Amino acid sequence: MKLVYKYGLATPHDNRELVEEQMRAAHRYRNTLTEIERGRRAAVRQAEAEAGDMPKALQALRASEAELEAALTAIRRHRARTSKRDEPVALKASAKAAREAKRAASKAFRDLRRRIAEDPMVVAAKDAIGERANELGRSARAHSGVYWGSYLLVEAAASASFEDTPMYASDGRPTDPAFVRWTGEGEVGVQLQGGLGADEATACTDTQLQITQPDERAWERRGRTHRECEQMARQAQLRMRVQSDAKGKPVWATWRMDMHRPLPEGAIIKLATVHRVRVGPHSKWYVTITLDVPARARVSPSSGTVAVDVGWRVVGDELRVAGWQDTTGARGELRLSPRDIAMLRAPEAMRSERDRRFDAARANLLGWLRSHQELVPEWLAKATTTLHAWRSEARLVALYSRWSGSRFEGDEQPYYALASWRARARHEWAVESCARDQALRRRRERYRVWAAQLASKYNTIVIEKFDKREVAVIPAPDVQVEQNAEQAARDKAARSNRFLAATSELCDCLVTAARSRGCTVIAVPCEDTTRTCPVCGLVESRDAAAAIELTCECGASWDQDVDGAPAVLLARARERPGDTKILVGAREDEKKNENGQKPESQWQRVRRMRAEKEARMGTAREAAPEGAE
Repeated sequence: MKLVYKYGLATPHDNRELVEEQMRAAHRYRNTLTEIERGRRAAVRQAEAEAGDMPKALQALRASEAELEAALTAIRRHRARTSKRDEPVALKASAKAAREAKRAASKAFRDLRRRIAEDPMVVAAKDAIGERANELGRSARAHSGVYWGSYLLVEAAASASFEDTPMYASDGRPTDPAFVRWTGEGEVGVQLQGGLGADEATACTDTQLQITQPDERAWERRGRTHRECEQMARQAQLRMRVQSDAKGKPVWATWRMDMHRPLPEGAIIKLATVHRVRVGPHSKWYVTITLDVPARARVSPSSGTVAVDVGWRVVGDELRVAGWQDTTGARGELRLSPRDIAMLRAPEAMRSERDRRFDAARANLLGWLRSHQELVPEWLAKATTTLHAWRSEARLVALYSRWSGSRFEGDEQPYYALASWRARARHEWAVESCARDQALRRRRERYRVWAAQLASKYNTIVIEKFDKREVAVIPAPDVQVEQNAEQAARDKAARSNRFLAATSELCDCLVTAARSRGCTVIAVPCEDTTRTCPVCGLVESRDAAAAIELTCECGASWDQDVDGAPAVLLARARERPGDTKILVGAREDEKKNENGQKPESQWQRVRRMRAEKEARMGTAREAAPEGAE
């Protein structure tokens, strides 16, 4: 079973410059890999275009996409005007025809790409392009200056990004992975080949990773205050190899570590990664340790099943984010308290105040420049040509930094005013960032505790199989204009509450808690969960947004978030097991394929694909020696 432990770190007190240099080099290496991948994709697209009529298929696909978007825009405009989902039959028919046309164009495009991909000459060209990209990648790695453990992290992150970015978008538009901007954040790490026992790491004898544990009393809460235990826990130390010297001996970086809990007994350390993230103007360090621990038997196993309906709804001065019900009829809910909501909204109020002061500072500087044109040097006049349109504090800070080295006579009033604004803005930025970080950590801890309670009590957790990106779509500007004020206000409040609820984070906490406690999580279809009566099963339109309590013709009355949707989810999980999707289930060592055998490992797959690729390239050379080369 895989677990990830996270510990806070202080700024490194040994070889800090080397750690920062490794992070910068890793960032450059990541962008170099992105550049290589973009070039590989361009070459592959060129090879595909030369083998078939790709431009014509792309043009047809884009035209069908434009027709569908026009039909959907007409429906959205009608709904915005009427605040109802009762668009005319003609609009529905138009949208249906546009969907079918797009589906046909997409299928034609995919079929064409499939036929091209099976062409032996295209396959040989792709193999040659891939081989050349691999050679460039190996050369980039050799010249990156990144140590072994860290460049593995970069390559894994880049590979995941490339896999998530398709060759073509849904409308046929070519897509490429994006370059990553340097923000001061980075990672260094070590991968322990074969694993490192936790006891070996704490013995401080390994040449890759060493952990000095604090006094054991740091983990004995009885008889001690939280502050005392916290101070003892901060006596731990982390040493990580970040480079090798000319003789091959390790070069260490050292951090003071807040080891608030011990590593599990019998755990094997697979990977240790030190992260630096930005929290406002300051940096925050922490380490994540990936562990392979023996599967633990459930302390109090239960055969119960619970269904969780995740959403957001204002109930009084609280925000309900989930309702649950189990097979015994027990039910409950999870709410964010008024204090939670206030803490989550406070940073936005601080940001609003910062924006107001920024506008005032910009207006004051702009007024002075216009009234003292005879004193303004040429470089300042040129740098502030578009000052009236600036929206970023960073641009004004950069102007101050340049001004500091180019003072001129008579600039005291605007310069010192800008310096005062800069100092206050930096302080307020730090306060706002810390407040946001504290509020988010508080909410996440509430979600974790609640998820752990469910995963410890039940064997199976049922949630909705729902793409949350659909509710995150913001209406187009032309649709927003046609909405009435009341509808626009409701949509704005709903979007704000969606951010406060962070239902994706809640679902992630459920999955994580279930995985570490041997619980199963399944997702079932969520269609009509609100419109379905949990008593008689009648499906009809109900004004779910207007009231929490819903009624049915059969006389039943229920709370849609606690009694309604969870009961429907339980029934579907029981009656339609074929529609469920297992998110957390059998252990990795128990997984088998359809033939009852263990699936091939990652390295077995790599070796098999390499052998197949070499065979294809050999066949292509024999068929057309000059063309293959």
